[in-house]
Amino acid sequence: MSQIIPIYIPTFISDATFAPARVLPHVYFYNGLIDCEEWYFESGSLTTSGVVKTQTQFPYFDNYNVVSGSFPTTDSLSLLFNNEAASYGEIPTDSLYSTYWSTYVGLLYDPRTRLLNCSAIIPLKDYFELQLNDIVNFRGSYYHLRAINDYSLKTGECNLQLLGPIIADTFYEELAITPTTTTTTTSTTSTTTTTEAPTTTTTTTTSTSTTTTTTTTTTTTTTTTTTTAPPTATLSWSFTESGGADGQMVLYVNGNPIETRTANASGTYSVSQGDTIYVVLDIFTPCGSPDTYANVYTNGIIADAACQNNASVSLTTGTYTVVAGDIGNTINLNTFATCDGACA
Repeated sequence: MSQIIPIYIPTFISDATFAPARVLPHVYFYNGLIDCEEWYFESGSLTTSGVVKTQTQFPYFDNYNVVSGSFPTTDSLSLLFNNEAASYGEIPTDSLYSTYWSTYVGLLYDPRTRLLNCSAIIPLKDYFELQLNDIVNFRGSYYHLRAINDYSLKTGECNLQLLGPIIADTFYEELAITPTTTTTTTSTTSTTTTTEAPTTTTTTTTSTSTTTTTTTTTTTTTTTTTTTAPPTATLSWSFTESGGADGQMVLYVNGNPIETRTANASGTYSVSQGDTIYVVLDIFTPCGSPDTYANVYTNGIIADAACQNNASVSLTTGTYTVVAGDIGNTINLNTFATCDGACA
């Protein structure tokens, strides 16, 4: 590395007085050896002189892994449910919660979610093969299988707990987006049969010839099956940070954080009718002179703002619900965190 950095050693404390904490085993990513400022360790005792060893590298382990280069980036993996400030590099966009839990938790607390208790008869063979991530069709609607209770090995009777509606895109990933064409062709057979009557010779010679032809016609049947992707709208979002603001944007769709940004960024996301959208904007540290006003605001489908002087600021915007008129179109949401001379 071209830059020699201070060595970083994680410290665990139990209270505000920095008393040592009892720490159970932790899991970390090992990211190799990192160049650092010179440090040393010495072996020996009060009666025996020791040996001093000088080091210019240290083994770097962290809650975040290194994807490329030497330090974590926004694309790194995280072992935390709530990402903390990075010792080196950048804070990853995703955490254990956003990667593995947010979609399911969002479903649990969605106002449209229903928990259905019902009875069923399931053959023993099917019971052994069922898993709790299976999708169940009950009276024409699909549900997540949440529990199988009180199963009778004798009759197959049991009580089911179903959760619905199912998580968006559960089936869509398995469907082909482009049309598929299936062609069935009946094999062609063409047969010609010729029969000639024998020639009979009498006093007067008569010759008779009879020809019979049988033809089978080729029939081609073409069946076209078209799979159509669900109708969506395109959410075009952006985050702009200026004036030295130390800010963050978290974009939520249906209560789930889909984007977390701490620097200028933009992108798109597909949304469906009925989806809800809102943003949480923050400036974490007060802005400095002469621009002492911390401004966070949005425009586009959501227009909202908050401002503080000589203080940090936080804003949770109102919620926008995707309507039928948005489908097939692009909707825009622009967000800003900036230090200014006055409230915008």
